[in-house]
Amino acid sequence: MNRWKFLKELSLVFLLFLLAFFGMALLANWWTARHTFQLHEVESNLFFINENEQVDMVVLGISHARNFSRQANHAITENALNKNILNLGRGNGLCGLHGQQLYLDFFFENGNSTGEVLFIATPPLMYGTYLDQNQTAFWDEPIRFDFSKFIIKNGDREKHWQLFQSFVRKLRPSWLSFQKYPNEPMTAQIEKVDPIIIEEGMKLAYPKGRRIETLQENIIYFKKIVSSTKINGAKLIVVIPPAVFGKWPGHEETMEWLQKVKELEDFKIMDLSEAILDKTFYYDHHHLNSEGVQKFWDIYRSK
Repeated sequence: MNRWKFLKELSLVFLLFLLAFFGMALLANWWTARHTFQLHEVESNLFFINENEQVDMVVLGISHARNFSRQANHAITENALNKNILNLGRGNGLCGLHGQQLYLDFFFENGNSTGEVLFIATPPLMYGTYLDQNQTAFWDEPIRFDFSKFIIKNGDREKHWQLFQSFVRKLRPSWLSFQKYPNEPMTAQIEKVDPIIIEEGMKLAYPKGRRIETLQENIIYFKKIVSSTKINGAKLIVVIPPAVFGKWPGHEETMEWLQKVKELEDFKIMDLSEAILDKTFYYDHHHLNSEGVQKFWDIYRSK
């Protein structure tokens, strides 16, 4: 067998392998995506971004934002605000500020609209870029070719690997048996405020430290959220969420930069970082349990 014939046959085998891989991934994607999910059941966003729909509020942020919709918290949130809410927040270390900006733009690009955008500006989000560079950023999302095209055009430098990892995940048992949150309140409470656990948590929240250059880079993405919200006729509300320890490291710098943007654009800032300090309202040191979520919205509505 000559070399060219060997390379030709090798290329054919590789092509057949790719076709089999993508075919199986698409089949597995269909198997799970054919189910109807509720927003409180999963962390994925693309099950819920449709076309030409109107919602009262879109929520953005990392886990502190998504927590408002986990389990019974979504019903608590909608009932407290009397609004139809689409939560695009992403927890589990799968998204950063650029990712949140992209989800919002994809929402608007599909002809959807909202009256309000609630941006949960946790300082770890404002200081983090590593989440946007995570290759598994979209791995729990269903495969949607319109979203893939959008990410290829607008995504971060890891966008091609992120999309590839999304296909890889579809071949894992965890996708075929997609786990859902139960529709029940989060009742867990922390037993005590533990400084050691808090210190270890800070290392996870700021794995690369707090660099002002990173904050400034993320402010650029935040400005795009401000602009996109304004162009699409929505009101922007920025909230610093509470934690049992009060203010996160980097709080003052975050507030300073948000205020600088506010001087040029009209939006509301609410600093609720110390609004709830009672440990009985938390299931860990910075995530509210369901009773805490209800108390948060009571405070929010009073402002």
